[in-house]
Amino acid sequence: MFNLVTVVHEDNTLNFLFPSLFSNKAIVDAVKYLRSGDGRNWKREFLNLDISVAEVSTRDIPDECKYIVVYDKDQPLDSKYMIIFPKVINHDYMFEMVQHAAYDSDLPNKQMPISIFSAGFVLNGNCYGRSETLSMQSHKDDNELCRKTFGQ
Repeated sequence: MFNLVTVVHEDNTLNFLFPSLFSNKAIVDAVKYLRSGDGRNWKREFLNLDISVAEVSTRDIPDECKYIVVYDKDQPLDSKYMIIFPKVINHDYMFEMVQHAAYDSDLPNKQMPISIFSAGFVLNGNCYGRSETLSMQSHKDDNELCRKTFGQ
């Protein structure tokens, strides 16, 4: 299971696919940290948002998207999670948002220690390329993780 997060801002609709690892509240709170632009000229443009989160079991990945694969440093490395997001969002900004979603007030140290494993693009279930902003390559195991997670 995973969460389909739909964010509507003015006339724009953005869809994100998050693993159920994150609570709905954490995701909604984290979306508010999303920013766009480049490193010198960024802004938090998503201030008046309509955010919905729905738990889904299968979902077609839209046309070409970006993805990051993260893992909890306290768990075995085979416990990786793929997050799919629109191409208009930079990989590093998305990872920043995921770090905010990993905050959990019920944890003793309040934070899941999330690290990045790989990043790139996904089209028709095929992962490829690299993230310039994170300096990370797609990984050979990403295609299998995508199929396993999203049925692609």
